[in-house]
Amino acid sequence: MVVFESIPALVHADAKASITDNTLGKVITDDSTDKNIAHGDKLTINYNVNYDTENSRVDWNKIAAEIDLPTNINYDSDSNGNIATINYKNSLNGNTKTEYISGTNLNAQSLKFNLAENLGKISDTAYTSADISINGIADNTTDHDIDVPEEPAKFSGENQISTTSTPNFKVTYQKNWLLTFKNPDPINIVYSDANENLNLPTQLSYDKNHHFKTEDPIRYDISVGDKTYNASTQANSTDTSALGTIPLRSIVGDDFWNIFKEKTTQKVTVTATDKDDIKSNTVTYIINVLQNKFLDVNASKNLDFQDVNYLSTNEYLKRKSGFSVSVTSLRNPWKLSVSTSEIKKGNVKFNGTLVYRKKDGTVYDLTSEEVPIAENNVASDQLVTTVISKSWTDNTGPLLKQTGISEVGKYSGTVTWYVTNSI
Repeated sequence: MVVFESIPALVHADAKASITDNTLGKVITDDSTDKNIAHGDKLTINYNVNYDTENSRVDWNKIAAEIDLPTNINYDSDSNGNIATINYKNSLNGNTKTEYISGTNLNAQSLKFNLAENLGKISDTAYTSADISINGIADNTTDHDIDVPEEPAKFSGENQISTTSTPNFKVTYQKNWLLTFKNPDPINIVYSDANENLNLPTQLSYDKNHHFKTEDPIRYDISVGDKTYNASTQANSTDTSALGTIPLRSIVGDDFWNIFKEKTTQKVTVTATDKDDIKSNTVTYIINVLQNKFLDVNASKNLDFQDVNYLSTNEYLKRKSGFSVSVTSLRNPWKLSVSTSEIKKGNVKFNGTLVYRKKDGTVYDLTSEEVPIAENNVASDQLVTTVISKSWTDNTGPLLKQTGISEVGKYSGTVTWYVTNSI
C-alpha cells in the first residue's frame, strides 16, 4: 500500500479574461486604471485558455466551458447564427484552427459549450491555447453610470479545471445630447495695446435638459491663421447653459501681435468638447484690429452758397444744404480749424470774404487767418466720429459775407480743414 500526501498535477493550464472596447480602442483588464465603457460601444469579451507545455505531462481533454457573461451588454449572434469564435493555436508547430459556437448555447447571460479540440503536447492533433471571443454592444439607457461586477468562467477537463473572471467595469450612461456653441459678435481690439487680453466670450448650452456641473472640464480647440491652440477650463455652471471666456492673448503668447496685425480682420474658429467627448458646432470670431491711434477729418467736396441777383445787398449769403464736416478719432484729443483762399472768377475777385460765424455772434475772416472752430480734449478708447456741421444753423458756421456788388458769374476758392492732435 502506498499513501500519497499530494498527487502531482498532470496538467498545468490557466485562463485569463479581458474586455476590448473596439470603439475607444482600449483593452480592460483587472489592472486597468481606466475601466469606463460608453453606451453603444462595440465590445469583445476575451477568454484565453493556455496549456503549459513545460510542466504538463498529459493532454487536457474534453474541455467544457461554463461562462457567465457580464451584464449591460447586448450579445447577438452573427449572420450565421454564431455567438462566439474560438481560435486554437499550437505554439510548438504553428498549427491553427478556428471554431464557431452557435448562439443556441447562450441562455440569458450564461454560455455553455464543449471545446471541439484538446489542449496539450502529446497528441499531434492537440493545440496549446484557445482564444475565445464573444462580441456585444454596451447598453445603458439610464441617466446614471452603471458599475458592472466581474463574472466567472470555468473550463473543466478530465484532469484540470481552470477558472477566471472578467474585470469589473463601468458603463457610462447614454450621451445623446447636443452641445451648442452660440455664435459670437465681432470684437474690436486696438493694435499693440498693452492692456489688450482678447478674452473671447463663450456661451455653451445643452439640449434635452442635460445640465453642466461646476467642475466639468471644457476643452476648446482654437484655430487662427495657420496656427492651432487648445485651452481647458471648467463649466462653472449647474444649469443647461454655461458662460465663460477664452484668454486668447495669454494662450497665443509672444506671437500675438504677429498674428493680429494692425488694420486687419482676423477669423478665429473655436470648437468646444465636454467631459463626455461631446463636440459642439464650430463658431467663428471676427476680430477687427484697429489702429493704435487715429485722427482724420472728412468734409464734403463742395461748399455752395445761395445764388443772388446782381444788385443784392444781403450782407451774408447762406449755405446751400448738404454740406458736412466731421472728425474721426481714436485715442487722440484734437482741434479743428479752417481757412480759405481768395474767392475769384478767373482774375476777378469777389467783393467779400468767406467767414466763420460762431453762436455768440463772433465773426472770423477765413482768408486772413486759420480759425479754430471745434475741439475735443477726451482721448477715447473707441473710434468716435464727431459731426461738426450738425450744430450749425442758417446763421452760424461758414458764411459768405458781401462787402460790395460783384460782377455777374460764378466765383470759387479753396477751403482747407486742419485737424491736429491737441496734446
